[in-house]
Amino acid sequence: YDIIVDTPPALVGFSDTTALQLGLYARVGLVSYSGVTLCGDVTDNGFHSDTEASLWQALEENQFAPIPGLETLKGDAAEGPFLGGCLSLVVSLLGTPFFPNPQGALWFLEDVNEAPYRVDRMLSHLRMAGVFERASGVVFGQFWQCEPDREEEGTVADVLEAFVASVPCPVFRGLPYGHGPGRRVLPVGLNARVAGGVLSFGV
Repeated sequence: YDIIVDTPPALVGFSDTTALQLGLYARVGLVSYSGVTLCGDVTDNGFHSDTEASLWQALEENQFAPIPGLETLKGDAAEGPFLGGCLSLVVSLLGTPFFPNPQGALWFLEDVNEAPYRVDRMLSHLRMAGVFERASGVVFGQFWQCEPDREEEGTVADVLEAFVASVPCPVFRGLPYGHGPGRRVLPVGLNARVAGGVLSFGV
């Protein structure tokens, strides 16, 4: 940790590295970049153009372009440290020294290959732990290939509808971030704000 504080690295990851990135933010306040894995995103044709452009903007300029087009599900605006990543990894840190302080945080969440009932369980776990009572807001990205086994089980859209009714904080969706193509590289730990359907960073 002392080395990281003295010489902060440009840490880039995605998905399973959510635990590492949130843990390092919790322990030493390291702002890192979520949205790229070499094994999954680098192909013979290079990166997806949106992912590549946002990666180099982050690494070379430490800049993050505003993201318009978010849908407001509840509330109006939210602002705070931008924390999150893969939902299942976020939940796995609860009760450990590596779960960041949720007070005032603006959470961004996505996942892959999780049935809707599992998404519901994980969101309920965070809610019952008091995370969303202390959050400034929640921004949902993609839930890629999170289809139910049977129609009567409901969908992730159903889960999010129930979630919105159960939490006190503002909720938004439509973030171009997740296990599908075309995700944006996002700064874990940087201050962010959602207002008027636009997510901006460093405000």
